[in-house]
Amino acid sequence: MGKHTGKMLIGIEKVLQKEELNVVLVEGDTNMVLAGALAAVKLGVMVAHVEAGLRSYDRRMPEEINRILADHSSDYLFAPTQKSKQILLNEGIVKEKIFVTGNTIVDAVFQNLEVSKGRGNVLKDLGLNSDNYFLATVHRQKNVDDDDRFRGIIEGLQRVREKFNLELIYPIHPRARKRLKRLLGKPHVWEYLPQFLSR
Repeated sequence: MGKHTGKMLIGIEKVLQKEELNVVLVEGDTNMVLAGALAAVKLGVMVAHVEAGLRSYDRRMPEEINRILADHSSDYLFAPTQKSKQILLNEGIVKEKIFVTGNTIVDAVFQNLEVSKGRGNVLKDLGLNSDNYFLATVHRQKNVDDDDRFRGIIEGLQRVREKFNLELIYPIHPRARKRLKRLLGKPHVWEYLPQFLSR
């Protein structure tokens, strides 16, 4: 983890040194966000953080550390909600740096709603009705990198599926796919959860 962040930091710093920038914009809570914010700060470039002030209060999550460090390195903090603004204020960040801008995920959903309607029909392809399925995804490092935790989440999803007798769609993230493939030792089992749980 630290090794990858360090490599990103070195690479980003090289790019920033070639450019004449006033502000570096980072969004989210990934290792890339932390590396970008640190590289900019070290070079005296201002940082703006989109999705500032989000907290899980679980320091075991790498994303939580990334959020906190990016926020406290930033000159402009774009908070999605009043609650996230208050979190930043409670952490001692001055109000003049904080701007409540809304949630980029919600904005992206509304922006792409019409586009998605014209691109195939996943429910039809899967033989499902619009009111008869669950949709779930699991991709955070904390949840998929720990075998026991990941297996427990998948088993929990299966229990929900069985209790309500509804199909479960799991559009799997590449990180989770890789971990599940390693867990199972079979390349395509992850596409159907009951198969996973029966092994």
